[in-house]
Amino acid sequence: MNQGGSSGRPGQQSPQWLRYLALFPLVVGAAVFSVFFLAAAVFLFLLTAVGFGLRLWWVRRRSHTAASGVHGQPLEGEFTVVRDKPPDHDGSGGWPRR
Repeated sequence: MNQGGSSGRPGQQSPQWLRYLALFPLVVGAAVFSVFFLAAAVFLFLLTAVGFGLRLWWVRRRSHTAASGVHGQPLEGEFTVVRDKPPDHDGSGGWPRR
């Protein structure tokens, strides 16, 4: 009995190693494609993370600068408080009670 899978007769199956040889380029191609796909996904994830990190840094930097004033000095100036109605003495802040 021939273990190779082929007895030389027509209509018989091809040897097992020949099937593996034919599938080898497909398996290698799928592996290479998978590696490139994974690399692209990781790159996009890192690019997004860096973008969000830079945006967060920028917003925190601007809010910290605005809170501390210009060049670290507190903001000074005149201002006027505007209300629709003078405040009541009951602590409601000028809003009608319900």
